[in-house]
Amino acid sequence: YTRYTLLVFSESTVDLDAPDFINIIQIYPEQTTEGYWSPYCPYTNQAILVRPDAYIARVSSLTDTNSHFAIFSQQEPTSDIARLKS
Repeated sequence: YTRYTLLVFSESTVDLDAPDFINIIQIYPEQTTEGYWSPYCPYTNQAILVRPDAYIARVSSLTDTNSHFAIFSQQEPTSDIARLKS
């Protein structure tokens, strides 16, 4: 329980350069041979940043080219990040 998780809901693979303390899990809307998928996806084209304690820290649209980069720039307080990196 020391890493954030970024859930990425998208039809196409999204290549993000996330900090080391963030796990990225891509979820596709249709069955695929690689990765995870779900036929029911209320979060189409969105990224959801989940804290280690399961609290949703940020939700960002993938259709706005700047918003998914902002999900990393407005992190939790510095003390939380320092704690996660150690």
